[in-house]
Amino acid sequence: MSITIKDFISSEDYQNFIGDDIDFPTEETPEKIIEYLLLKHEPIYLNEDYEDKESNICYFAYNYQALQKELNQNGDRGISQDFILEWNYPTTKYLIKIIDPDVNEDDKINNNQLLLIKETLKVWLSLLKISLTATPFDESLKYGDNDELLIPRLTQDETEFGFEFQMEDAYDNVKTREETVLYIIHKMGQVYTERGNTHGYKEWIEFCRIHLQSVLRTPLVPI
Repeated sequence: MSITIKDFISSEDYQNFIGDDIDFPTEETPEKIIEYLLLKHEPIYLNEDYEDKESNICYFAYNYQALQKELNQNGDRGISQDFILEWNYPTTKYLIKIIDPDVNEDDKINNNQLLLIKETLKVWLSLLKISLTATPFDESLKYGDNDELLIPRLTQDETEFGFEFQMEDAYDNVKTREETVLYIIHKMGQVYTERGNTHGYKEWIEFCRIHLQSVLRTPLVPI
């Protein structure tokens, strides 16, 4: 997402969230600003009716941080009102790059990409559940005698995008299937939380608890 400083300062949200509020936590982190605004404003600002839309409060807090960062870096030189504030969804961008390597990192995250991430991770979790149900103690990743079932696994080696999934039947330096399941659940949870969507996050954890807890030793609880 991006917005010019001029549009941000003149926005309705800026007036609603700051206005003449002398107690607004101007020097705090986005997380503290979000916490402050959630206590002060109506839940409508969360936009929880649409699961893939970031909340107004979350969007505002991170843009406010971007504005403060630019002001601090430029000092007396000032910055143009047309300067574009940008803040990324790091987990979302990380996952879409894994799922679709051809995506342009500079592109705006859209709802089609969010849907692609969610549905792809659900497929990966389904494959892992099949494997864990069929061979709960076999980390060789062979589903019976069927070597054609390709199971996603989290690699031990970090890349520029953090971790990488391998959809192959030969694995070196990989984590267990349960570790992979928990990692996928956690990352999708972060996609929701970095957009300020607490409702979507809770629904995601509950979905995973219902469909995956039976094959996991680790209890699934909100992070």
